[in-house]
Amino acid sequence: MALSQNQAKFSKGFVVMIWVLFIACAITSTEASLTKCQQLQASANSGLIGAYVPQCKETGEFEEKQCWGSTGYCWCVDEDGKEILGTKIRGSPDCSRRKAALTLCQMMQAIIVNVPGWCGPPSCKADGSFDEVQCCASNGECYCVDKKGKELEGTRQQGRPTCERHLSECEEARIKAHSNSLRVEMFVPECFEDGSYNPVQCWPSTGYCWCVDEGGVKVPGSDVRFKRPTC
Repeated sequence: MALSQNQAKFSKGFVVMIWVLFIACAITSTEASLTKCQQLQASANSGLIGAYVPQCKETGEFEEKQCWGSTGYCWCVDEDGKEILGTKIRGSPDCSRRKAALTLCQMMQAIIVNVPGWCGPPSCKADGSFDEVQCCASNGECYCVDKKGKELEGTRQQGRPTCERHLSECEEARIKAHSNSLRVEMFVPECFEDGSYNPVQCWPSTGYCWCVDEGGVKVPGSDVRFKRPTC
């Protein structure tokens, strides 16, 4: 028995609806089988050229280290792919220590935000220490810093300066003491190879030794004579 025109239209529409539902289920099933990282990766790959594309492991989890090729920046992420504050650097951060305590540079990087007119967060090395050259995105000025991130006087300029190793506070104090020939027995600070203060400082002509903090300031009550204190 031949189908009426209305029946034929209904039958055709029903078939189309079944196909739409089938395709929708197939897409949903495919998306459901993808991990969060893989879904974000697929979405990013279909977007703008040069955009950040998440890197996933073969198992579908986020790689501990994520990189944005067009910017040169890399950072560490947690299990959900969220950036771990203080780990973003130009280059390759060590994400095997991503749960370790943050360095001063990393803490400042995590706290300081980009505000118009400000230099913004500092740039840190892979080991968490300050980059020798720090730059202000707002005006293009760059300058050299010491190990504590403090700007070295006279180094600020447009573009990147050549930041050779500058003398530390301890090294400068030591040179100044040695150059004072009028006071042969004056105190001369002891410095480590990296320029930092030795936590134990001694004045041989007096026989006294004491402890100092990172800035070379004496720790009250740490003075002892004819022996080295435990600092």
